Amino acid sequence: GFDELSWRADTLLRLLRERCSALASITSRQRLMFSRYSEGAFFARHVDNDCDGGRGPRCSPRVMTAVYYMQDSSWQAQAD
Repeated sequence: GFDELSWRADTLLRLLRERCSALASITSRQRLMFSRYSEGAFFARHVDNDCDGGRGPRCSPRVMTAVYYMQDSSWQAQAD
């Protein structure tokens, strides 16, 4: 469930911080977000962290985003 995914996200973040000095300043993460798309739909390319010198109406302190895709066993990545 959600608690297991949250624990795994925390573990991943800890491991990445230990192995990549550029991520050492990350001290927390935002809440997990989930999306479900119907057949034929997809996650549209977009920008949601648009900063100019660390300022701007859509500026966020976020430095890393991870997307985890869960597909059923019939999905053929090579074909799609």
